[in-house]
Amino acid sequence: MDKVKKQLPEALDKFVLAAAEKEVLRRVLRELPPRTAEVYAEEFTIAGVLRLPTAEDQKSPRDAVDADVVLPLRTAEDLFFRAPATGRARR
Repeated sequence: MDKVKKQLPEALDKFVLAAAEKEVLRRVLRELPPRTAEVYAEEFTIAGVLRLPTAEDQKSPRDAVDADVVLPLRTAEDLFFRAPATGRARR
């Protein structure tokens, strides 16, 4: 997103916008504070290792597995709702 923010002021002239609209966008871009990356970490005990699914394992779209980490449902829910990025972090 920062990459886009840096290039956008120069690209505004290419947009089909009124001069006043372009100026409003330039002002907003100048006023936006730079975002810092949030780091959110949790530690989990590895309880097992899964093999990649074979073509036979993936007979239907609902069988497709594309995940780097597999967590039990309740653990995943708790993690999601504790994460600050969700805006619903429990404290």
